[in-house]
Amino acid sequence: MRGATDASPERAAVSSSVNRALEDRCKRRLESWSPTVHWGLLARGRLDGIVRYRPDREDQLLGELFASESGLHTATGEGSDDGRWFVGAGNEAVLDALREIARANV
Repeated sequence: MRGATDASPERAAVSSSVNRALEDRCKRRLESWSPTVHWGLLARGRLDGIVRYRPDREDQLLGELFASESGLHTATGEGSDDGRWFVGAGNEAVLDALREIARANV
């Protein structure tokens, strides 16, 4: 979620659904207020993948630059609630798994 002013029960439900799906398939799931740090970790190969739901424009642009320059595999899409999602990973297998989660839950 981006912030209290942007929150709605529907968006909170989507976010929870994505989180549950990730927890079912991943060893660890990180969540914080600093996505730029996560982008850097992903670009350096310290994280296997990233899922972003309704990302802030500025953070997302920086993240996509990191992804592009580091050769990451990426995908984007639109959810049923007009919520944009983005996934990135260091390999195709992880990207496919994250894309499946995003498509099924957003």
